[in-house]
Amino acid sequence: MGITKQVSIRSDNFIPGHRVFDERPHILHVCDIKVNPEDNMWEFEYQKEKDEISSRHTKDVYLYMELDEKQHSKLTSFFLEEKPRDSSHSFHVDISGDIIQQVTKRPGAGTSDKEKNKYTPSPIRFEALSDRVVIETFAGDNPIIPYYEVTHHDTPQDRHNVSRIESFIQSMQDGGSTPGLEPLPTELVSELQSAEWGEEVRHHLHEGDECYRNSLLHPALSSYIHAIEWALISFLKEKEDVDIIQQEKNGDLYYFASGNSILGEVQDTGELSQKSISRIKSLNRAERRWMGHHKSGEATKEELDGMRARLTQILEELFGTDSARK
Repeated sequence: MGITKQVSIRSDNFIPGHRVFDERPHILHVCDIKVNPEDNMWEFEYQKEKDEISSRHTKDVYLYMELDEKQHSKLTSFFLEEKPRDSSHSFHVDISGDIIQQVTKRPGAGTSDKEKNKYTPSPIRFEALSDRVVIETFAGDNPIIPYYEVTHHDTPQDRHNVSRIESFIQSMQDGGSTPGLEPLPTELVSELQSAEWGEEVRHHLHEGDECYRNSLLHPALSSYIHAIEWALISFLKEKEDVDIIQQEKNGDLYYFASGNSILGEVQDTGELSQKSISRIKSLNRAERRWMGHHKSGEATKEELDGMRARLTQILEELFGTDSARK
């Protein structure tokens, strides 16, 4: 039984014609890719959320594949090929094996009952286009893996998803994990997936991990702190019915960890350990010091290892079990 690795790919495609963010409809694509290279197991959890002015439509597609060594190698090679540069080119690979697919039209539906949904269809086709990989299931609901990089209204559509996919596959081939970057527990991932603003937490966490792997230590620090901030915001909305985002729209001003702060709101609930509260305040001071003085050499991998471990602990305290609060 090998170690399952995971990467999250996300892209916002804004619908043209609406320049004001609060009134601009968009389509959010999120695809979680999980691979166990020892067992040749692949999982794709895809969510498409179309947020229009008056309504929101969500669709989830879950795909689980157990492959033989040859098919696993074909799929791995496919993801490492250079992606088409424009819409006139594409390439594909057909993959066969024991495959399970589940499609739901509503948020929060379960995807764990594998045996009930198991079948062996025609080969699944992975087709690389200039802006996405389409997973053609021949069943009418096709997940996509987005990497659309064009900026729209000064907003990037993703965060270098092509390089993220390739780094993920290469690290999988290396057979080891980066020290300090252990994946979040499955139960915790599920909690974040169903929580409002939970995807923001996971997005910044993956951004930080990617920066860490490329020795961009200060950007990693900033991403981890943003992940913590969004975790606090998400916790308050989900568990305490306190909507920080709406309150700021109404004119209230919240800081991260000092004064009238988001951390203070969470601290009042008693859900965070004193150790975590002190660590968050310390990290916030460290980031402000590094940014204020442009010190390029003070963040070390050892410090980030500790921070990454503490981030996981904070998420466990906020969204996990009571046993995490020590």
